[in-house]
Amino acid sequence: MPAAFWVIDLRSEGIRNLSRGDVFEPGTSDQPLLQGARHYVISGLLAKGEQHPVNVLFGDALVHQSSARGERREGWELAGIANFPGVDHIRLAHHPLVSQQLQEWLS
Repeated sequence: MPAAFWVIDLRSEGIRNLSRGDVFEPGTSDQPLLQGARHYVISGLLAKGEQHPVNVLFGDALVHQSSARGERREGWELAGIANFPGVDHIRLAHHPLVSQQLQEWLS
C-alpha cells in the first residue's frame, strides 16, 4: 500500500467504512443495496479538476469517488450519479447544486 494511503487508513473505523462505501456492520459479508429501490450517488472532490492529484489521494476529504460509487461492490445498480468537483464532503450537504440535483432526481 502506498504511504499516502497508509496515512489515510489511520482514520477511525467509521470513516474507513464510509470510504469503502460500507452500508452494514464490519465483519459481515458484502450485501447489495436494497432490492426494488432506486439508489443515487452524490460525491464531491476537493479540487475543481477531476483528475487533480489531491482528488486522487483524498477524494472529498473523507470518501474517494470510486468508493462513493461502489465501483468494487457487487449488486450496486445506481439510478444516477452526480459528482461535484471543488465541493468537500461537509459542504455537500448544503451546496445549492446538490440540492438542485436531488430535486431533479426526486421530481
